[in-house]
Amino acid sequence: FDRLRSGYVTASQFKRCLDTNLRLQLSPEEEELLFRKYDLKHDGTICYREFCDVINR
Repeated sequence: FDRLRSGYVTASQFKRCLDTNLRLQLSPEEEELLFRKYDLKHDGTICYREFCDVINR
């Protein structure tokens, strides 16, 4: 998803990864919480590296 290796993906790409790769079935409310938490630049992009760091702890 992150061809430029920026550490950020769109919210739709992040959702697709959660659904497809991680097989997480989140409620819309849970998705929104994740989107808000990891939209570090407040521009609609998700910092998946930060998400991965938290998951790997």
